[in-house]
Formats: sequence, C-alpha cells, structure tokens
Amino acid sequence: MAPARAALTALSQRLFPAPSVFRSKLSPSLWAGVTSDSTKTLQRVLQDNHNKWHVYFNEEGFHNHASHHVLATWALGANAQLIQAAYKSNEQREAFKSPEPITKDNFYAHLGDDKYYNSYMEFFRRALEQQGISSVLEEYFFAQEANFPNDGHDSRLMLNRLMDSLYHPMIHIGYGLEFGLPGMLVEGLAQAAIHQALWPAMTPPSLWAEGSPVKSSEYSSGQHIFDILADMAIDSNFARIVNPDPESMAILYHTYFDHQVAVLAYAKRWVVDTASTADVQKKLEELVWLVTLIYGVGGWKRDAGFEADFFYMHLVTSSLFLSSYVNHLSAASLKKLLESYCTFALMWWVARGRPPLDIAGFFATDIPTSSQMSAVSSDALTFDAATSTAAPPNPWLPIINSTLIHPDNHIAKLQRALAHYSTVYGERAAGQEDFARTKLIGAEKLDGSLFIRVAALSAEKLGRVAEGEKASDWYRDGFYHTA
Repeated sequence: MAPARAALTALSQRLFPAPSVFRSKLSPSLWAGVTSDSTKTLQRVLQDNHNKWHVYFNEEGFHNHASHHVLATWALGANAQLIQAAYKSNEQREAFKSPEPITKDNFYAHLGDDKYYNSYMEFFRRALEQQGISSVLEEYFFAQEANFPNDGHDSRLMLNRLMDSLYHPMIHIGYGLEFGLPGMLVEGLAQAAIHQALWPAMTPPSLWAEGSPVKSSEYSSGQHIFDILADMAIDSNFARIVNPDPESMAILYHTYFDHQVAVLAYAKRWVVDTASTADVQKKLEELVWLVTLIYGVGGWKRDAGFEADFFYMHLVTSSLFLSSYVNHLSAASLKKLLESYCTFALMWWVARGRPPLDIAGFFATDIPTSSQMSAVSSDALTFDAATSTAAPPNPWLPIINSTLIHPDNHIAKLQRALAHYSTVYGERAAGQEDFARTKLIGAEKLDGSLFIRVAALSAEKLGRVAEGEKASDWYRDGFYHTA
C-alpha cells in the first residue's frame, strides 16, 4: 500500500472506530442483531462516506444522510447486507478541496460557505485532537465570542448554526457523541460552520448577558411546556397562517419574520435549572412529549387521518441526541442548548401552520398498532381459531422490520427515537398530576402508548414494506389555512 493511502486509511480508522455506547437511562440501547460483521461494514461505509462525499448532496444544500441512515439501522440490529444497501441508496455529491485552509485567524470569515466544508473538517480534526470535544463545543459554539462578540454589535451565531436547518448539525454531532465517533464529530462541527443561521432571533444576545444565572428567578422552576403550548394554541396571532404558494418554502421565512418576537416571548417562559440534575431530566422529558405531540398529534385529524410531516419528524429525531450533550457541556452551555432547542421547536410548530393538538380525540380513536400475522401455528398463545391469525406479540417488532428495509433515510431515525421513548416513558398512565394540572386541553389523557401509536401511524403512512406495502413519502404541504 502506498504511504499516502496507508496514512489515509489509518486516519479513517481513528476517526471511525467501532462505536461505543454511553449507558444511561436517557440514551438508547442497541437492539439485538449487532454483530462483528455488521460493525465492520458500518465502519467501512462511514469511512468511505467521510473520504468521498460532501455533507451536502446537491448545490441547494440538501443534507447527506448516509451516515445517519447507516448508524440508525446498525443500532436497530440491521445485518451487514442491509447496512451496505442503506449506504448505497443515498444520493451523493463528490467532496472537493476548499479554496484555502481554515485557521484561527480566518475561522469566522467563511461561515455559511459550503466550499469550505473540507477545510473546516480539517480545522476541527486538529482542534479535537488538541482540546477534546467538550472544549471545542464551548469555545466555538457556546462562548459569547462565537456568537455575539463586541457587546453584541457583531454576530457570528454559532449556536444558531448548530440548530439551523431542522437541527441537522446538532444531529450529526449527536451521533458522534452517542457512539464515540470522532469522524462524526468532525463532520458535524464542520457542517454547523457552513450553515446559514436563517432564524437568528431564536438565539438572542440575552443568552450571553453578563451574570445570566444558570437558574432563573422569574420562573423559579420554569413553566411546564404544556402550559406554554396551551397559551400558544389559543393565541389569535397564530390562528390563520396562510401559505400563498404551496410549492415554495418561502412560507417558513414569512412566518418566522411575522412571529419571531411572539414565539421567543413564549419560549423564554420555559426555563431549565441546569444546576439541578433532576430538573435537567424533567425538562428533557418535557421536550420528548412536546416534539412527539407536535409531530404525532399535530399531524392527526379525526376525519382526515394522519400526515407524517417531514419537518415535524425532525423534531423527534433530533430530540434523541439531547441527552448525549449533557455530559459534554458546562451547566451554562447546557442551559443555552436546551432552551434554544425548545425555542426552535416552538418556532417550527408555528412555521408549519400550528396545527391543533386534539389529544382527547387522538386517544379516543382506536389506532391499530400492528397488522395481523398470518400462518400462525394453532399452538400459539394468541391464535384466533376464527381467523387463523394472531396479533404480533410485540407491536414494535413488525414496525422495526419494515423500518430496517425501508428505502427512506429518515424513517429509521424516527422509529428508533420513538421506540426508545416507549422504553423510557411507556409505563406512564393517563391522569398523572404533572400533566393533568397543566392548561393543555386533553393532557390528562396522555399516556405512554403515545409513542407506539405515533410509530404505527408513521409506519402505515410511509409503507410497511416488510408486509408487502409500497413505500410512500413524507407530507410536505404543511398545515396552513387556505386564503
């Protein structure tokens, strides 16, 4: 092997070792099925993706999801053949050399310019080797210098870039944190640097106000996110958001400009006390229910069924990685991350039309969580002699089977997140006081079946391909009023 190629191979192996999983209640466990062969295939395709392809697969800035797809399927127990097939199914754009290197001196000069992706990767690779991920995140994304230097008269907005474009940079870095993969960290950090910060008001200078406490005195324990949702749901300012051109994404920017001040005011009522581990865990749980309600219940109507919204889906998939940041950030930076994440989630709810959340109707409706199995032995415990069928003993198993072989590169991320939330929160019974005492209409009906219900609706809408159904696509029209 030529020396240059050998050096590249050695570097790739350092960047993408076998994944290691940090064990905590809020971090997902691996599903049964992971093997040495599947792990080696995963490493090989991650290295290939890193060396060959740009993080955007086209000139419009659409994201390369290959690494997300293969990591999610690997973690769900996919075999080596499926991991390879998932990698090949993703459209890509060849990587290219940047116009010049990125250094400390010009780091902020090329933000938002995807031509500098490779140079930002090399910059962050060296920074990670010298500083480690916690120090890099603090210096380049959470420090005031990285966001609003010169007393706020200049803006670099690195935290905003981390959240930009449906949290894609945050997700990418999150995979690196969850699985201990330096290569994913390098790619994700560089991806954040080339994002645009299109909703700048969502991370205001006040986050870096001198002496800003980790714990807020205005809301000593913070308002429950359901109380904030309830107030936003009846706010007439959001009542009739009209999209004049369904073929254009301009509505996302119109709603941002029209409603940024109001959304930010609501978001400021949600406060995280990061000096308290218990409050961090509580607020992480609130975010899980928030994003699942927006995607699952917000996408459902009693008479119209379910629409699996492409944009709201990203709220669920991104939320899975918040817990991976907890052990890598200072209390002050973790507060900025979680509160900014919530702000963006509320803005997305409004930007897509703020659909109503009919919780009572959703839970009063019989939502089949699985289809019937055929060719079941009459010895089976759940065998139905009248139909010669039986319900799947675990409704998650057929959902995950279809997920693993589905051609879409987002569905595995979604179902992995929902399955994990079902594991952590699935035992919750309806009527518990912390939900019932909030102002959100129907909150007393919420129970842990939310996650399997939403997963089943998503599987049905996208196509249960393992059961012979055709693959379908995400809903992109939004929930706007007609003019």
